[in-house]
Amino acid sequence: MRAPILSPVVRWTGLAGPIDPYRAFALTNAFTLAFFARYLKDEASPLLTGPSDAWPEVTFRARTA
Repeated sequence: MRAPILSPVVRWTGLAGPIDPYRAFALTNAFTLAFFARYLKDEASPLLTGPSDAWPEVTFRARTA
C-alpha cells in the first residue's frame, strides 16, 4: 500500500505503522524480488534464509501446524 507515501494524513491518523513509508516500500520490494528469484528463477536468495543486517526490522518465525 503506497498511501503513507502519497499522503501524510495516513500517518497523522495513526493508520500507518512505525516504519518510515519509504523504508517499508524498499523492504517490501527487496523481499518480493528475493522471493521471486528463489521460487521462479531457482536462484539463491540469502535474504530469505534468516535475519539480515540490512533489514533489522524483519524477524523470522518458524511456523508450526
